[in-house]
Amino acid sequence: MFVKSNVIIPALVINCIARATIVAGSQAVVATFFPSEHIGTLTGIMWTAGGAITFIQYALVLLTDDICKIGVFIPLGLGDCASTGSDYVLPFSANMA
Repeated sequence: MFVKSNVIIPALVINCIARATIVAGSQAVVATFFPSEHIGTLTGIMWTAGGAITFIQYALVLLTDDICKIGVFIPLGLGDCASTGSDYVLPFSANMA
């Protein structure tokens, strides 16, 4: 991702500062606009929604990898996926014509 390795440390520092700023701003909005008896519930909802979005984002980032590197196979026969041998699957990089 990075062309030079000396960019990694500043990028991590900026990432930490950005995350802390976003979390502090979110907590300030919850504390300002909602009653104090609901802060725990709203914070839990906020972190759960953030975790779900991050989970989906992580799965989508994995899809951006080269499809030949992640080992996607096309099933060619009828059978159990766990017990399919090499006779029933064709790697994506194989010649299909």
